[in-house]
Amino acid sequence: MIQIYTTMADSYSNSEPYYRIENIIYHPDFIKFMTSIYLKESDICVVKVIETMIFSSYLNKIDLPSTDITEGSIGVITGWGTTKFSAEFYPEQLQTITMTVYDGWHCVFDSPLFLDYGQFCAVNQRGVGLCYGDSGNPFVYNNTLAGIASLILPCATGEPDVFTRVYYHMDFIKEAMKT
Repeated sequence: MIQIYTTMADSYSNSEPYYRIENIIYHPDFIKFMTSIYLKESDICVVKVIETMIFSSYLNKIDLPSTDITEGSIGVITGWGTTKFSAEFYPEQLQTITMTVYDGWHCVFDSPLFLDYGQFCAVNQRGVGLCYGDSGNPFVYNNTLAGIASLILPCATGEPDVFTRVYYHMDFIKEAMKT
């Protein structure tokens, strides 16, 4: 049985509630593996849980976007990924950083990758970015879930990280929520 665990404030706490998964609905165009230059397209799914989630000051819902995110937008990313490229240990406290959205052309010139319309990239600076264990983390902009961390190139080297663009996938999300 697959379960979702929620965490209060540190990675060593194991007394928080967990939720059993009822169903995982993958985007029908999801490509699991990236090719040499193309990224994982439609890297998004909807997870339904059996129990009703109990919200608190540490666990709450987030709104889905009603508009698309644009170049220059500054979002907040939180996560439990490693804090150094070669680190084998994860942080004890939830990490938070801000990142700025690049336009697709700028991202292509800064990395050897081609973005799909359903993706965007964002960056902070060398030494500040996503790392191992951060895939799937939220990119929050204006209190909405604007993106989901999809590809990290490698840990905080100053290269842009790639996110799935939630607004682009709203039709899929709404349809999946009906089932």
